[in-house]
Amino acid sequence: MWSIRPSVPRFSGPYTVGTTEYEIPISEIDTQTGPPDPTITTLKFRLFYPTSTPYTGQKIPWVPAPQRQWTEAFGNFLGASLGWSKIVNPMLSLLSYITIPAIPNAPLISRKRPFPLMIFSHGLAGNCNTYSSFCGSMASCGMIVAAIEHRDGSCPITMQRGADDKVASHVDYRKYPHTNTPEVFRARNAQMKTRMWELDLLFTTLGRINGGEKLQNYALANEKPTGPAFSSTMDFRPGRITWAGHSFGACTITQFIKSIYYNDFLPDLKSTEHEHDPDWQPLFVPRANSDLIKQITPTSPVTLLDVWTMPFRAPSIQWLWERPMPCHDTSKSHVQSSTRRPTTISIMSTEFYNWTEMLNRTRILMAANPLAATEEIARQSAPRSPKMPKLEDTTASRTPKLATPPNKHVEDSDGEGAAELDADILPPASLPLEESLSAAEPVDRSASVSPSSSLSSACAHDEADSPEDSPTSSTTSLSPSLTAKPAPKATAASVSSPDSATSDPPAKLYHIPQSAHLSQSDFGPLFPTLTRLLMKAADPVGTMNLNVRAVAQSIRNAGITGIERVDRPFPQGTTSDKSAGSKSHGWFSWLRGQEVQGEKVTGTEDEETEARFEEMRQDSILQEPGLARWKELDVPVVAHYSPSR
Repeated sequence: MWSIRPSVPRFSGPYTVGTTEYEIPISEIDTQTGPPDPTITTLKFRLFYPTSTPYTGQKIPWVPAPQRQWTEAFGNFLGASLGWSKIVNPMLSLLSYITIPAIPNAPLISRKRPFPLMIFSHGLAGNCNTYSSFCGSMASCGMIVAAIEHRDGSCPITMQRGADDKVASHVDYRKYPHTNTPEVFRARNAQMKTRMWELDLLFTTLGRINGGEKLQNYALANEKPTGPAFSSTMDFRPGRITWAGHSFGACTITQFIKSIYYNDFLPDLKSTEHEHDPDWQPLFVPRANSDLIKQITPTSPVTLLDVWTMPFRAPSIQWLWERPMPCHDTSKSHVQSSTRRPTTISIMSTEFYNWTEMLNRTRILMAANPLAATEEIARQSAPRSPKMPKLEDTTASRTPKLATPPNKHVEDSDGEGAAELDADILPPASLPLEESLSAAEPVDRSASVSPSSSLSSACAHDEADSPEDSPTSSTTSLSPSLTAKPAPKATAASVSSPDSATSDPPAKLYHIPQSAHLSQSDFGPLFPTLTRLLMKAADPVGTMNLNVRAVAQSIRNAGITGIERVDRPFPQGTTSDKSAGSKSHGWFSWLRGQEVQGEKVTGTEDEETEARFEEMRQDSILQEPGLARWKELDVPVVAHYSPSR
């Protein structure tokens, strides 16, 4: 039933991937603020990057050292969540045999230009290894990817090394209920505060490494040199870094980039009851001279995989929830004059799509005006009288339209689920999977309904029966409703932006049918039978490739070049499941007349032909999905938000 694979599946891009683990003492990183938690002593992350070193069977353990301690902690976490301790713990010992198909401490491939950089934040029960499928695939397309390991209590356990490479301390998992209470909001805010502080440190650290500085690396304390050279290899120009995360990590990334972009609009608590309340202070404020302020722009690529929206309900951060993603800021002249293409994308699994409240709040998050979008969704979901005709939008649209799936009303709580591994290791299977379904021929569940009626349908199921999720109620006095603050009339109107007819909106929302929450992490590809039987997920490798294709194209849309195309949506059991050293001839080798050895591109980059190849790298997945397992969801079209203090 578990069907554990011996390795993370081969990465989908044309480059061989190298990887290096870093653990740098906090004392070495230039920061003017102390840690939110004084027990945090190091910053841990893993870099994935393209390399020219041939793959000869080197192996990176997927389970971090010391493996026994980690598997026991993960078993306790998983067993406690599912009540399967006696069954789960013995099986988890097999996890120690899983490897990552990347070359340890290999040198970065040589090229004239700096590489695009991605910073990735994991979800609950994750770490810097558990998203190797996604991060490694992005690196195999020509990026440097930094996957952080948070010390906020969201990992099953995370070890902190000393200078001698021995474990000096550890941070255990902190379990909190998925309820909208002041205590839970306070705990999640504390975690986000730690996470954003760590992201700030990671940005600073990568900048110093890119500047040629040598920092202590406890992860390679006994090796000389202590990792490959990355001087002047990362593109740190404003708006060039990609920010990505999964579930709680996507929530963290959202809060982080908004906190930076709207740092001039901090709430004024003076003379209020919260003036001296530490719980109401902003979770993160960038330093006045921080390069982060210049880095986050309306065109910064942002990827939110199954963003977990429950922490956004905290009353103390509503001022930021009400502000749109930076991509919607049209006040910048360079944004108005450019051809708009989506650079901020959110991708939902079937499990998150099937939670009405999660779906609605994600749509609100991606809208140009969250307050106005809240009102629009509430209006569309309002009960209609039997005699009131249902309005249909007959406007032609190339956007695929979705019917409300079965069991849409089930588990409509804005949480990660009943257990946990982000929205649980095993959330309820909410979408039946036809017995005739094959990985190569997924079922298209879409129906021909208009975008407006689809949204209305998605909002209307059993809202009145779920007080916690009702747009006009909350479970506690501190749990704000979706319409806690009315929007001004001028901004609440449902109108199109002036250039909407000729360009794509900068933020788009997608859904991959027959996918699980775990499909966006390594757990889907590593446990294909488990996720199929218990979560109704199909073709985990194909699902991962869809994610990678979409993210790669959103980065290209930001004007970032050098991201190679993933043009190999392998069905399960074919070439994509073979080892990284296998020999293949793909579209990339045909394009340049070269042989691709596994993921390795032989030869050096030809800058003169780069522009010629760039057009061929474009992937239409964001503009014209047209795939059975790739559906665009409608985001409320509302007037743009007008910033005010």
